[in-house]
Amino acid sequence: MERSKVVYLLRKHIGGELTTDEKNELISWADSHPANRALLHKAADTTWLTNTLRDYDHVLPAEEEAVAQALARHIMRQDTAQRRPSRKISRRLSTAATWWMCAAAMILAVTCAWLLLNSRHAAEGQRNVASDIAPGGNKAVLTLPNGRTIDLSEAQSGIEVGDQITYYDGTAIHIPGYDGKQILTSPDHMGARMGTSPLLKLSTPRGGIYELVLSDGSQVWLNSASTITYPVQFTDSLRIVELSGEGYFAVTKDAKRPFRVITKGQAVQVLGTEFNITAYDDEEVTKTTLVSGAVKVAAPMTKPVFLKQPGEQAVINGQIRKQTASVDDEIAWRHGKFSFNNKTFEQVMQDLSRWYDLEIVYERNVPDAELMGDAFRNQNLGLVLRVLDVAEIDYHLDVRQRQLTIK
Repeated sequence: MERSKVVYLLRKHIGGELTTDEKNELISWADSHPANRALLHKAADTTWLTNTLRDYDHVLPAEEEAVAQALARHIMRQDTAQRRPSRKISRRLSTAATWWMCAAAMILAVTCAWLLLNSRHAAEGQRNVASDIAPGGNKAVLTLPNGRTIDLSEAQSGIEVGDQITYYDGTAIHIPGYDGKQILTSPDHMGARMGTSPLLKLSTPRGGIYELVLSDGSQVWLNSASTITYPVQFTDSLRIVELSGEGYFAVTKDAKRPFRVITKGQAVQVLGTEFNITAYDDEEVTKTTLVSGAVKVAAPMTKPVFLKQPGEQAVINGQIRKQTASVDDEIAWRHGKFSFNNKTFEQVMQDLSRWYDLEIVYERNVPDAELMGDAFRNQNLGLVLRVLDVAEIDYHLDVRQRQLTIK
């Protein structure tokens, strides 16, 4: 949306004059970025307007200030022409009307300045990529039954297990001195505690993500700092995998062979469905969110919970409970986004820490701040951290040490 239109809609919003279509347009603009939403909420705060206007006088270069003021005057002239009273109405403005004109002018100037500043900061961010931290990408390590490890190609997004292990494009994973089939039938040094054929292990590091197609056709997406252990081939009666971290599962239906995911403190059983599991070792809570189909979630010493409707979620933290969650928020990572909604500040920082391979340091207590909205995971960290600017959280990023300090 053009800046002039944003300013126009904000002014009408403060005056309570928006039409239904204009209100929807403004809401759509606000929802497009957390910074936009914050500006919408703050626009009616006279203290914030005063302080921002004071800062604006000191920060903007002369040419940008001139543009902002010219744009403000242009919009005010248009608005005045549209609202010019009839000659039959008294020309004397009331005190309230005078205040409104002054406030509107200030809002226009501040908003223009705010938009120009953010545009300039975004441009500066593009120029300073070298001093920023790049996002994660396709990174994973495959551990074979004989204990040997392979760094998988970052140019590929996933692997598939069949007669041999291949990338999604059909390229076989080549290991000098080994035939593909020999790898899958070699001694299993990882143990056969699940009563299956030799086990493979796929692990993503911090800042990594990877996909996997199991021998039955089920697909798994692994988030950062996650590991899935799975057999080369499933048995005739059961399909079992183990997960640490976060994974999204799209399970192939097979009524004769239930599919089970074992994580810390829980077991999830399905036939054919899609769901997301978050079970990091450094987090106390384990969550299973149903996307489609149905699952049964069991934990020690508790009664199993059945999830049958999309959005139902089983949460385990000592006890197991069932609640409703936003599927879009829970699986935002699968679609290349961060979702900050309904998460504590610390949880948001953990997400950023894993994806950007950061150390998070708190100089004081963890801020009691609620971050809202989302951000794309393919952006450099500097752009994502603007959510902290909006929330007025003071921080320092040490790129060399990959350390983010919350002050």
